[in-house]
Amino acid sequence: MKSTLRWIVIALTLIAIPALAGKASFGFATSIETEGFFMSPKVKLVKVTAVHPKSPAEAAGLRVGDIVMAVNGRKVPGGSAKALGELMSSFSPGDHLKMQVQRSGSGLHSIELIAAAAKSPSE
Repeated sequence: MKSTLRWIVIALTLIAIPALAGKASFGFATSIETEGFFMSPKVKLVKVTAVHPKSPAEAAGLRVGDIVMAVNGRKVPGGSAKALGELMSSFSPGDHLKMQVQRSGSGLHSIELIAAAAKSPSE
């Protein structure tokens, strides 16, 4: 039996929390739609829901509504939700993230971001 789960991934650090201080931040958030069994869901769709002002995502031209098709050469739709989360949490400040995004009305775009250090809410 397949079920569809939806959640917002704050791990992409639109909102930095103290536990993320010193970790990488790209300055965007997504919603992820998955399908499959609860213990091993597959990614169906990753959509950018927010781009933080003055962030690496904004500087690279990422837009709300972009659909993420690949991250660092890994196809996103059909891939493991767990593997995508592990990949996104593996970046350090200064690391490069290459994304292929589908943009409504204008096709596929390549976006490259350079991770910034995540800041705690007090900064």
